[in-house]
Formats: sequence, C-alpha cells, structure tokens
Amino acid sequence: MKTRKNTSSKRQKMMDIKNRAKSRVINQSSTDSLKQTFSGKSKQVETKGKPSEPMFLSLDLEGAAKNISAMPSKKCKKTQATRSNSVNSTERQQSSTKHVPQNEDGFSAIPLPNLDEVSHLTDEDIAQANLDALKDVSNSLPARISQDCIPVALFHMGQAITALAGTKLSFAIASLYVVLCNLLSRYIFVQATNLYGAIYTVEINISGLIIGEPSSNKSPAVKKVVLGVREAISQTKRVHSEKTLFDLEKERIQRKHARQLLSEALKVKHSDPKKAHELENQAKLLMTQAQEIKQLKNFIISKCTEAALIRKVSKTDDPILMIHEEAGDLLKLTQKAGETKKQLYINLMDGDSLENHENSFEEFNTSCKKLSILGAVQPEVVSKIVIAVNDGLIQRFPIIAYENNRSLDEVTLDSAQINEHYSKWKKFSVSLLSHSGECREIKPTKDAQNLLDQLKKQFDVLCSDKKTNPILQGVFGKRTSFVLSISAANAFIRHKSFKNLEIIEEDIQLATAYAAINLEHFKFAFGFTELTKEKQALDLLKRIKYSKLSSEKFTASMIAKNEWSGFKKAPFVEELLEILGEYQLTYASKADSSKGGRPTVYWKINQDLLEV
Repeated sequence: MKTRKNTSSKRQKMMDIKNRAKSRVINQSSTDSLKQTFSGKSKQVETKGKPSEPMFLSLDLEGAAKNISAMPSKKCKKTQATRSNSVNSTERQQSSTKHVPQNEDGFSAIPLPNLDEVSHLTDEDIAQANLDALKDVSNSLPARISQDCIPVALFHMGQAITALAGTKLSFAIASLYVVLCNLLSRYIFVQATNLYGAIYTVEINISGLIIGEPSSNKSPAVKKVVLGVREAISQTKRVHSEKTLFDLEKERIQRKHARQLLSEALKVKHSDPKKAHELENQAKLLMTQAQEIKQLKNFIISKCTEAALIRKVSKTDDPILMIHEEAGDLLKLTQKAGETKKQLYINLMDGDSLENHENSFEEFNTSCKKLSILGAVQPEVVSKIVIAVNDGLIQRFPIIAYENNRSLDEVTLDSAQINEHYSKWKKFSVSLLSHSGECREIKPTKDAQNLLDQLKKQFDVLCSDKKTNPILQGVFGKRTSFVLSISAANAFIRHKSFKNLEIIEEDIQLATAYAAINLEHFKFAFGFTELTKEKQALDLLKRIKYSKLSSEKFTASMIAKNEWSGFKKAPFVEELLEILGEYQLTYASKADSSKGGRPTVYWKINQDLLEV
C-alpha cells in the first residue's frame, strides 16, 4: 500500500470529484408538439438527447415515457465521481443521457463523502470510487414500466405475475401483451385511414422478445402468463366434452331426417319440381344444423421444424402462439439471406400473406394464417447479431423488454390482491377462448384517428430524416401498426366486451407511451445507446490492466496493433481512452511538437488501480 498523502491533497482530490459530479447535469429539452398531442394530460413531457438528432430520444413519442420513471444512479461504495463535459465528448454526451436525480440547483444529487473524513481515504480508495462511478453509469437501465403507459387492469395483472413468478414487470407486461393480442386476433382486426383518407387494415397479432441476463427470471414470466391460457383451454375443453354425447346423438337424428327428405325429393323430382326443391332446402338446413361441434385445439406450441409448423398452421384457422424460451437459434436466421424458414416466419407473423406453401407431394394452406412468437434470450446472444439487426425478421418483434439482474420492481399488491388479479387474467383467457363470434373490424374514434394521423406524420419525418439510423428507420416504419395493435388490446381491457368496441384517444395515448418505452429498451438491447461505449471502456481498461502496458506509456495505435477483439481501430480506442480519462482512470500527455507535425498523445492508466 502506498503511503498516504497529506490531508489537504486528499481534500483537493475530493473537491475535484465533487466539482465533476456537479458538472454532470441532465440535458433536457421540452418538446412542444407532444405537449399539444397530449394537451388533455397534466403530465409534462420530457425528452432527452440531441434535439437535432431525432433518432436518439428526441422523438416526441419517446419523451412521453421519460417522465414516467426516471432511474436514479446507484450509490457507489465511498464516493462517486462522474464524467465532466469535455470538448471531445460533447457529441457523445448529447446523444446519451443518464437518469440522475437532481438537487434544487439542478446539479446531480450524487452522495459524496464528508470532506472532514477525507484523511481516511487513500489514493486507492479514490481510484476505486472513480471506477465504481464508471461501472454505475455503464449499468444504467431504460425507463421503467409504470401505470402511466398501460391500462390499470393490465398493470395489476402484470404486478401479480411479477410477484408470482419472481420476475421483472417489463417481462410480465410484454408476455401479457403478446398473448392477449394473439387471442384477440382471432376475433378482431383494426381498420383505420391513412393520411390520404384511404382505408387500411392491421392484423393485431404481435410478437415480442424478453432479453435478460442469466437468472433474471425470463422463462418464469412466460410460463406464468401461458399457464393461465393453458388452464383456460382445459376448462373450455371440459365444457365442450360435457355437451359432446348429447350433440352427437342430436346430429345423428338430424342427419337421418335429412336423408329421408332427400329421398322424398328424388321421388318427386320430375312430377313436382317445386316440392322437390323445398325438400332439398329443408335437408340442407338440417345438415347445416347437424354440424359437429368443433373441439378447441391447442394452439400453443414450442419451437419446431419448418415442416411441422406448416402442417400445424394448415390444419387450423386459429392464430398460433409459439414459445421460444431460448430464442437464439431463431435470431440466427437473421444472418441467412433467402432462408425459407425465415420467410415463412415473416409471412405468418404479418398475418396477411396470400402465399401457400407446398413441397414435392402436397400444397399446404398457409394463406392469411397468423403466428405470434414470444421468445426469451440473453443479451450476449443479441449482441452477436447486432450487425444483422436491420433484418426483416427482427422488425417483426415490436415488443422488446430488456432488463438485468439489478432491475428491481416494487409490487404494491398484497397476497390476496395478487391472487385476485391473476385470476382475472385467467377469466379473460376463458372468455376469449369461449367466444364464438366471427372476426370483425374495429375502428378508432374521430379523436383517436386524428391523434394517430399526428403520430404517423412524426414517424414519417423520422423515417425520411437522413440523420436517423437506418436500423431505427425500420423500427419507425412499423410503429403505426404496433401502436394500433396495442391500442386494440387496451380498448378490450377497458371495454371488456366485443360489443360496440372501438379505439378511443386514451387507448392511443397509452399505446404511444408504451411504444416509447419499448423503443428505449430496443436501443439498450441492440446497442444504440452511448452506454455501450462506457462498457467497452471498462473492457479496454481491464485488458490494459492485465497486460504489459499496465505500467507503461502507450498510444491508441499501439493498442490497435495488439489486435484485441473489439479494439482494432485506433480512433475508436482513443475515444474509449478519453472516456476513461474523464473518470481519472487514465492520463494523457502530448509529446514535444516543436519540430512540427501533430503531437503524439501518450496514455497511461492510473497506477492506483493496480492496487485495487
């Protein structure tokens, strides 16, 4: 252990940390358009990021979710140092905003140690505090799910499943929406108008991915939601089986009577054609009434082969729900151009394809059949396919729920309420599975359609903006149909009946807020936040610390020449070293440039880290 420096030196270092902490102020900018959009709401809209770059959370729709639940930074062990505003990191800071609580002066309310106790801190303590601060920032999470972005009844169901499964609220809500939309899609579809007044339809079956680290309880969330539906299927089958014997006997008698009428019709066909026609019509009516009651078939399947999936969907008109508890193999299809299985998934997930599939022996009816996929996957698997994220298959997963083991959700229900709201989910499932009506359209009200038109214009602007990342353009391009699907589910949860069901403005508002949170989760999951660079900076620091460069001066080019995975480009390495420098984990010095030319920048890691 190194000898301690004098107290005044320690005090000065801690003052520097405090000053850097104060310099970390959340860059906020209000957006007028969304305030107008939600003028009936009392909540204020907060947006983050660079206003001129809408692809990073300056989207009005995203702002709707920002004030829902701002995430405070985690406290570090002794003190917490934070990044200052440097010229080299201005662009990076503008495109990424951390959730940090603020005091009355607007500065980050980060707990700092009492300066009177500075003499008890060593240089290693200060280095560890800076390292903890960087780790804390790199582990920031997207916005939380709250009651402001989903219907109250669905929120309580989600809390009940969160408690029963020991999972994350965002996982529970994502699973509920996927399954609910799958059940609803057999009875309703949305009919809306575009900006030109033309009518278009949206199939509301949607798919989703829940992304979390090992042991973050992804599968329990899926299983608990699906269990309620499986119990509903069993209950509905029991009701049908009680009627089977009676209905079969009734059908036998009706068929016998119909055969007698047809026999009489044939006898008088030439002598009395009019009577023969009447007898035939009576026979047809009896045959129609004698239709055998259809048994409810299981529509929930696990991952299967392409051939098995084709056979399954061709034998039923019910939307299929596929559960992928390990969706890595499914996502790998994004890296295969022209893959027939991927094309099959896309057609079924859209739900409006006119194509049938055929092999050498048989043609299978897959036209307009629907498929919803609910998958679970780890972040490490997702990171490997980031390069192919713009693939059409990924765009068919509009629901993304991303969490890690640090995510905590407070369940405000007691044990009786938990059981009550979970029972409500099972009752919803039973009522949907036992409904016998035909598929019909529902429409937005006039106010809801006007709000939808405003959202559509904003999405179109983002899609056409050259500053919008092409991958996010694909997300925005399908956002209108996603909002409509979620709105339809919200409408049914609110109305609790198909009779006179319509989408109102509130349904659109809640769906928009949920879509904004989903977009933020998408960015975290697929590496579209600046926090990814903080994590990469930590990885680089770890590499240097355990290499021969730990106690030597080096340049970014020297590291690039080491061919370390992920650190092979000198400009990118330089950027990561600057991030570490802002936390005083590295120090930079420039060589003498008196002879002309650009001075070489040498770096060295904080030697106190070697003692940590």
